[in-house]
Amino acid sequence: MENFEYQNPVKICFGKDVVEKGLGKAVKAFGKRALFVYGMNSIKKSGLYDTVIDQLKSQNIEIVEHAGVQANPTLKHAKAGIKKAIDKKIDVIVAVGGGSVIDESKAIGIGAKGTDIWAYLCGKAPARKCLPIISILTMPATASEMNGGFVLTNETTQEKFGAYGIQDSYPKVSFLDPKYTLTIPLNQTAYAASDMIAHLLESYISTEKDVCVIDNYVEGMLKAVMESVLKIVKNPTDLDARANFMWAGSLAWNGTGVLAYKNNIMAGHAIEHPISGIYNIAHGAGLSMVIPAWLEYFSATYTKRILKFGKNVLGVKNKKPSDVVDALLDFYCAIGTPVGWKQAGIKKPDYKLLAKEGKKLLTMWGEKSGLYEEFDLENIYKLIK
Repeated sequence: MENFEYQNPVKICFGKDVVEKGLGKAVKAFGKRALFVYGMNSIKKSGLYDTVIDQLKSQNIEIVEHAGVQANPTLKHAKAGIKKAIDKKIDVIVAVGGGSVIDESKAIGIGAKGTDIWAYLCGKAPARKCLPIISILTMPATASEMNGGFVLTNETTQEKFGAYGIQDSYPKVSFLDPKYTLTIPLNQTAYAASDMIAHLLESYISTEKDVCVIDNYVEGMLKAVMESVLKIVKNPTDLDARANFMWAGSLAWNGTGVLAYKNNIMAGHAIEHPISGIYNIAHGAGLSMVIPAWLEYFSATYTKRILKFGKNVLGVKNKKPSDVVDALLDFYCAIGTPVGWKQAGIKKPDYKLLAKEGKKLLTMWGEKSGLYEEFDLENIYKLIK
């Protein structure tokens, strides 16, 4: 096992009606002026918008709204939120939505404390402080409700960069009520599952040796994600399956699943970010295209770990890495997430541009193995059918 340090400060409130029972008091503990960050109209349709407003007003909290966060949150919109936070002297951010909303809220929180947020994401400026964030999760996938990391897209340069964040950018409290996930469309649920699988699988595959405790954790979480999403596909109103899926998403990327692994570089995410950043598709949709191609390209390098994943998670025994890749592709097809360019609506992918951007991100994240040159990345993109 490798040495590691681990700290997760997020308080989780999970279950039925937790928002109605505790949001207002949780926010008031951090101030009297709140920036209410959310996406489009889904939280208004579900009634969650009114619940949040009522909770904040019950504690006499001043509310400034920042709506319109996109699925791939943009630098421009985050900068508008930073300006609001500074101008209105915001004390606390209330992030209501999925990973995109919570991600942008972290960018706003760090930017409002004086950091040039894009310079930070480019590795050119440090971040030390962040406004306190309270999150209400409506779309499980990224575990942004239980980590400090976030991703933004610079729409001018078409660059999509992410960072692990700082201890101060972890939400202070996160509310998870599975009932607010019941209306998530099946395609969005599939994309979420794809993201969770990638979070769990990338370091598991690329580590140099077995780590008993974390291997078993990751394999168990992978099976939980897959079993839950297959139940949801069959019955979208299965609240128990939704609850398991929601909690699995948080546990998939709260930091536990990479402890004691070597070579934790998140290669699949770095290879995917250019796809969703340039072509504006769902991140999870891009990952279900990238992960099988990544496994295929490195099948000789990661043979032992791929076969272990195939045997212990997918039930593929005494086979070749290609059989494991085929089984994973079958799973993605079963839940309805794309595995090819045309399925994702991308007619002519620019392999060279994608490889250039992917390499840039891998370098920023500290990849030094020599396995991921632009030539390699271009060939991985070409393996996507």
